[in-house]
Order: sequence, then structure tokens, then C-alpha cells
Amino acid sequence: MGIVRPGFPAMTTVYQRDAIGMYWLTSPNRYGFHYNTGSNADLPGDLYRVLAGAVVKDLESGRNLYDAYSAAIAVSAPTGSTLAILGPGERPLVTAAGREHSLFLALDSHDTLEVGERIGLGGMVFPAVEADVTWTVTTPDGRLIPLETTADRLGIARAPAAIPVDGPGLYRVQVEVRHGELTGDVVGTADGSWWHCAVEPGAPPLLYSELPARTTIDPLDGIRIPLAWPADLTDVHLHWGVIMPGQLLDQGEVSPARPTWEYPFEPAQLAVAFPNLDVRSFASGEWELSDTVVFQFFLEAKRGGEPVFDALRLVLRDDLLVNQAALMRASGRE
Repeated sequence: MGIVRPGFPAMTTVYQRDAIGMYWLTSPNRYGFHYNTGSNADLPGDLYRVLAGAVVKDLESGRNLYDAYSAAIAVSAPTGSTLAILGPGERPLVTAAGREHSLFLALDSHDTLEVGERIGLGGMVFPAVEADVTWTVTTPDGRLIPLETTADRLGIARAPAAIPVDGPGLYRVQVEVRHGELTGDVVGTADGSWWHCAVEPGAPPLLYSELPARTTIDPLDGIRIPLAWPADLTDVHLHWGVIMPGQLLDQGEVSPARPTWEYPFEPAQLAVAFPNLDVRSFASGEWELSDTVVFQFFLEAKRGGEPVFDALRLVLRDDLLVNQAALMRASGRE
């Protein structure tokens, strides 16, 4: 049996005996100091996936019998009851950015690919039901590619085909999940839409940040992430996606008039919309960051009338913001 919180496994067990019951400890603990968990342990909005497999051997016939099980654990705001076992749709699993989600697809979003690669689409349906999932991909040249599948009984959904990345630009994805009267999409989005981006292999870097390789962030002050690009670029469009494991925190687009822009990251404010973003230790009262947050930026512009593209990725772990491009420059491997 395995219980996975996005970003790390919280529990794994193997045993040879009759099935055992399980008690979920929700008091403050650090899960063995795994990634993506702070001293507060579970917060409203935290999610877990329970996956279990069993094999029973018939000693008389020599046959092996197999089965599997999947369910979801959702931590909700205190309501007076400490535990509830409910069927699909009886209560929202998570509320994020003002939206309640009784059914949704957990997936990876806002990746950077190179032309010639392929985009594989899939994810886990929460709760674990045989939901119908539809992806509609809009390619950079405007083509619409619809993909449909039905999740298996464990809630695992895989698109029937991969999308060829045959040109640079944004590959916009719209997701819809349906199960009976329940409908859903992707947590953290306004309507189930998000994107991947693609660049040409070996394309020269255009988008950069003056941040050093490592920057310490104060939870209250946050940081304004500076971005810049060559002044001769025109028709500039800058896209961003901000993700923590299992959750999209923010995405947007801007067309700056100058060759610079700053993304404001304010953890304390963001935690109002996403209460499972750890920004403070309840035990000590001190402000602290303990999650992993990914910042994906994508630039599309023109140079001399020809389209150009570039992407930049930064990662926050605890209170340390890592500028990977600066790390590469410092090591001479850019």
C-alpha cells in the first residue's frame, strides 16, 4: 500500500497477513522530514492518493488472485467532525481560489519542451472514479486537437495519443472531467485551461533574470522576480505559470512596453486563496516557507520580423529561490 501526497510518498507498507485498518495521524508531524511538508502537517486543501494492491495465493490450485484499490484523502477546513468517509460528489474535496472542486484531474502543467518531442497527457481523477476525460489542445498555429478517454477503475486517465511538438510556442490545453452529474477540471485554474510551451533545440537564450543563483525569501515580504530580454525584440508576450506539486497557484500573460518586467510573488497573500501553502509554523508562530514552488516563464516575440521564443524556470524550496540559469552560468555550462 502506498499513500502519496503530491511531491512525496507519505507512507508505504508491505505485509503478509490479513488486511489491517489504518489510522491517519493529523496532528503536527514532519513525515520523516520529507519534501513539501512543514511543521503544520495537514492543512485544508492538502490531498493524498491511497493506492493498494493485493495478491492472494490459492495453495491448493497454485493460482494467484490479484486486485487493486484506490481512494483519496482530502483535508478540509474544520467543520466539527474530525473524520468523514463519503462517496463521490457528496462534498467538495478542495476549495481553491474561490472555486469548489468535487471532481478534478490532478496533472503536471506548464512544462517546457523542445521541438521534436511529444506531449503526453494524463493524470489522476479525484475521487478515484471511472470518469470521462477530455483534453482539447490548441497548437501554436491554431489547430484544435481533441483527445478523449475514460479513466480506469483506479481513476487513472491516459490520453489515447501523444501530441507532436512540431513547432515552438504555446500549446494550450483545456480539460473537462465528467462522472454522472459531476463535472470538473483542474484545481487552481479558472476554467480548466493551462499550457505547455516549446522552444527550438539550441535556440539562443533571450529571457533572463538578474537574480543570483540562490536567493532567500522572507514569507512576509515575498519577492519581485525581475525578468529582462533584448531591447530589439518587438511584439513581446510574456506568459507565466506558478505551480506547487499538485496545485496551480497562478498563471497569466502580459505584454510589457519595456524590455523588463517583474513578477510579484507574495506567499502570505497567496496563502489566503490557497490555505495549504505553508507560510507559518502554527507551533512556534514564526513565519516560514516549507513547500516547493515552480515558476515557469515563457517569452514569445519578434526580432527583425521573425518570431523568437525562450523559456526560463525558477524553483523555490523552503525559503530558497534557485535561479537555475544563473547556476549554469556560474558553472560555465550555459
